[in-house]
Formats: sequence, structure tokens, C-alpha cells
Amino acid sequence: MERFLTAEELKKEFDHYYRLDISVYEQLVPHLPLKSYPKSTELKGTGETEHYARYVFKGAVAMLYPSESGRDFRVRIFKKGMVATHLESFTHQVPSPYIIKTLEYSVVLELSTIAEKHVLDKIQGVTNLSTAINRGIAQDYEAWHNIFNLPLEEGLLKLATDFPYENGKLSIKDKGHLFKCSVSKMRRTLKKLGLMG
Repeated sequence: MERFLTAEELKKEFDHYYRLDISVYEQLVPHLPLKSYPKSTELKGTGETEHYARYVFKGAVAMLYPSESGRDFRVRIFKKGMVATHLESFTHQVPSPYIIKTLEYSVVLELSTIAEKHVLDKIQGVTNLSTAINRGIAQDYEAWHNIFNLPLEEGLLKLATDFPYENGKLSIKDKGHLFKCSVSKMRRTLKKLGLMG
């Protein structure tokens, strides 16, 4: 049996994006099932199309880029309160190389592409909430990606300061991939900055 948050719980989660009347959330409830996943569950595989936008209610989810050898590269970390999806694949319904996987036991609210179309067409006021959430996703995406265009030392310090949780979930290999430098250079730079460990 599917589980759902109450309208009051949904309102509490989403009001910081855009304040809506409780009646809107009452209509939204059946379109946002609450799903629980064990650690290391693959929610979207490489080469697949993204069919869900997942709001992280509990836990953490990662977007990974396939590696030819060893562990795949973590390129995005989605913590509680974030939307875990490959947005381009979800929006345009095209395959993408990215993998979406849980980093720990996670509980997410899942909005399917079919449910999204229905709620936008049928529920008054949801468009404002959707726009606000998409704006938040875009701002977060831009802030994240801008870090990796900075000079290495400046970028690493900004990553540690502005995204401490996410920084802690990235390995030296992940950081090397994101900053487009070797693991040995990354290790040396992290040591120099006192960011190792």
C-alpha cells in the first residue's frame, strides 16, 4: 500500500518555496507518493530516461556519472529538502548518462511525469509552486556548477564553505573529476589547504 504525507505535512515542506492554501495540498496528496529506498538503490540507470522528480524527505541521493574503472563519479548530492532528478532528462523525456542512486536509507516524494502534467493542468495554484521550485533548482544548480569553473584552490575552499554537507560526500576521485584535474593534484591541493580528512 502506498504511503502519503498529509496535506498539512506537504504544506509545511513546501511553504518556503511558495505559500499555497491547504486546499491545494489536499488535491496534491495523491500525486506525491512517499517511497522508501535502502542505501545504494539505483533509481535511474545510465542511458535511461528520467521519469520522476524526487523530493528528498529523508536521507541523501546522488547523481553519478559512469566511470570506466572503479566507482562511478558523484557529481551532485541531493540532501533533505532538495529535488533529486536529472532535470533535463525529466523535462524533455530524453535518455541521459547519469545515474541517480541513494547514498543511505532514503525517503522521497515521487512526482511522475504523468502526475506532473495532471497537477499542472488540473490543480489551481500549483503552477506558482512549480515555478518557485524550478527556480530554486536552477539557482542551486548554478551555484554548484559555478564552483567548478573557479581556480582549483578557490573552488575547493568555496565548496567546503558553501556546500559542507555535499563536500563531505565527495571522494578525492569525485573532486578530481568535477574540477577536471588528477587525483594526485587534488590530494596535494587539499593537503595544502588543510582540507584533507
